[in-house]
Amino acid sequence: MYIEEIIVDGFKSYAQRTVIAGFDPTFNAITGLNGSGKSNILDAICFVLGITNLSQVRVNNLQELVYKQGQAGVTKASVSIVFNNTNPKQSPVGYESYDRITVNRQVVMGGRNKYLINGHTAMVQRVQNLFLSVQLNVNNPHFLIMQGRITKVINMKPPEILAMIEEAAGTRLFEIKKKDSLKLIAKKSKRVEEIEKILNEEITPTLQNLERERTHYSKFINNQTEIAQLTKFSTAHEYVRMQKILSESSQGLDALENSREEQKQRSQEIRSLIDAKNKQIKEIASKKDKEMEGGFKEAEKFVEKLSKDLVKLNSELKHAEESVKEQEKGKKASNESLKELKVSISKKEKECANVESSNSKFEDKHKQFTNELADLQRQYQTLSTGLSADPEGEKTLSKQLMDAERDIIDAATEIKQSNMKVENITKTLKEKKQSAKSVGKEYVEFQQKVDGLSQSVKTLEDSLKKIDYDEKKEADLLARKRQEEQIVSKLREEVEQLSSQISDFRYSDPEKGFDRSKVKGLVANLITVEEPKATLALEVVAGGKLFNVIVDNEETGKQLLKNGKLARRVTILPLNNINKRKVEDKTVKKAQSLGGKGQVNLALSLVGFDEELENAMNFVFGNAFICENSAVAKKVTFDDLVRTKSVTIQGDVFDPSGTLTGGSRQNSNSPLKNLQKLNEKKKELDEHEEALEEIKKQLDKMASSASSYREKKKQFELKSHELELLKERIGQNPHHQLLEKVKELEEQLEGAKQSAKENEEKEKSLKKLCEDLRSQMKNFSSTREDRMKQLEKKNRGS
Repeated sequence: MYIEEIIVDGFKSYAQRTVIAGFDPTFNAITGLNGSGKSNILDAICFVLGITNLSQVRVNNLQELVYKQGQAGVTKASVSIVFNNTNPKQSPVGYESYDRITVNRQVVMGGRNKYLINGHTAMVQRVQNLFLSVQLNVNNPHFLIMQGRITKVINMKPPEILAMIEEAAGTRLFEIKKKDSLKLIAKKSKRVEEIEKILNEEITPTLQNLERERTHYSKFINNQTEIAQLTKFSTAHEYVRMQKILSESSQGLDALENSREEQKQRSQEIRSLIDAKNKQIKEIASKKDKEMEGGFKEAEKFVEKLSKDLVKLNSELKHAEESVKEQEKGKKASNESLKELKVSISKKEKECANVESSNSKFEDKHKQFTNELADLQRQYQTLSTGLSADPEGEKTLSKQLMDAERDIIDAATEIKQSNMKVENITKTLKEKKQSAKSVGKEYVEFQQKVDGLSQSVKTLEDSLKKIDYDEKKEADLLARKRQEEQIVSKLREEVEQLSSQISDFRYSDPEKGFDRSKVKGLVANLITVEEPKATLALEVVAGGKLFNVIVDNEETGKQLLKNGKLARRVTILPLNNINKRKVEDKTVKKAQSLGGKGQVNLALSLVGFDEELENAMNFVFGNAFICENSAVAKKVTFDDLVRTKSVTIQGDVFDPSGTLTGGSRQNSNSPLKNLQKLNEKKKELDEHEEALEEIKKQLDKMASSASSYREKKKQFELKSHELELLKERIGQNPHHQLLEKVKELEEQLEGAKQSAKENEEKEKSLKKLCEDLRSQMKNFSSTREDRMKQLEKKNRGS
């Protein structure tokens, strides 16, 4: 197998379709002028052979292979290689029957990349296997022997030579397949371990629980049967016992009748006795009244006396109440006077506070006058001794004069020292400067290099600032990309898991060219639950219809049943021939008025679907109401104007025929809940995939500027490091150290001059002070008497 021709279209410098033919089966050479595109032909061959190291073809990404990167209107790069395959011994595995093999690779702006073999789309692995079977592995480091690589090939180590021999012998293909197979085995083994873990941790315990529940259920059924039998025996025994009691009761009834007659006679006798006793009581009462007449009169007198005492006590009580009222009035008056006293006390307290504040002011003035008096007395005492003092009264004039003269001497000494220091530094500085004039050639070269490197560093720093690239932003984007990829991977697994839990309808095309859009799918997969809490009720309303298949017409349904190779039995709902009757609007309004606002809804109104599916959805959900509770459902279902099936939120069914269905439900997977969860996860997955795609676009956008920035930064760091090393070398140079010493001496000289200047000014001020003190001492005797008289007057005044 060898190359017959190459067709290049939009690849690198070949903007238009170019056919390169006339290749020799054994040896070929590409010649031409500089810039004519010789290297691009080799790059095109490597591109088709599937090279992964893009630096070998002098690009950073596949988009750069397109002519002028798509800026000239060409948005696709395509390279086709036609191989002569007439020799079956050199033919790839599986292609012995083809005389010509055309391999085409295309890359489109935006990153899409595809292969074609003889005009048919092929996977990358298939293309690689084709070339590897004839010992063509472009990714082998020894496939292309570039300039300077011959020596490296000669000096190869044994493992590298072995790899090259394996590549030439064609065993590399099987080594790669072996590695891939081992990876696949490891992956599958890991998956098997996970399945075994799930089996041991989840499925097996669940099966054991189900087994225990089955055993308990069997015991329950046996117990129920035994209870029913025992109940029958108990009922029969109770019946026999009651029959016996009834016969005994009839006999006892006769005895009771006889006893009742006897009791009647006895009651008549008792009544006659009662009448006789009443007569006796009346006779005895009349006798007693006669005997009590005398005692009654005495009692009346006693009562009259008591009434008089009562009137007297009432008058005393009134007097006591009046006195209490007067005392309360006095109490109120005393309270008012107490309030007035409190107000006057507060006023007095304020006056007292004002007096205290004025007293404190007087005390402050007293202290001030006392201090002034002490000061005047001190001045008077000083004058009386014959010597004047400083304003603070601590030193006399003579003492001040002595201190000033001593300070003048100290200042003069410091001036001399500063002048000597200036002289010495000036002399040394002059010598150092003279030495510094003879600049060494090496130092000049160093200085020029420092200046040049400083300029280069500054230029690189400015260019770095101009590049629109932020390392922190790229790091953040990469971190976000990793995070989003993890989230997307997790969401895809969850979507796959949920999809596996939802029943799906699978079929084969009943005829060639069958239009699959005619088959809409399962009812459960074609609806969205608008109200999550009504999920259970909607499942009860739909029942098995959730898994019915909706098609466009009955003809499509017949084709599916006949030639669709269905894996299970299904019910098909043709949209053109389905009973689309639903509850009338007036019935819905009546039901909602009976149940109250928000308590009753038509099941159809709680699901979302496409308009074309309306007939099927009316059939599934259009003939039942969903109610909030049993009371509302009962009221709606059995109303004469409604008479429609109702289902509660809890899943209880009320049928107008009179049947009620309800009770506990097994905790099984809810298809509608799973479907709703699946839709939410798909939506979340779409959002994260969009975010991931946006991050990838930003990273691709930053990729070109990132490489430029990193290159500039590397140069900047190298130049900066070189500049630091050069500065260190200059710092160790004797001439540089001499210049540094000159700078240090100049600073010391400036400091010494400044110190001498300050001391001279200090000497002048001290001399002036001495003259003032001497004049004061001369005038002291003449002004002494006057100042003492003034102080005496002040003392008297204070």
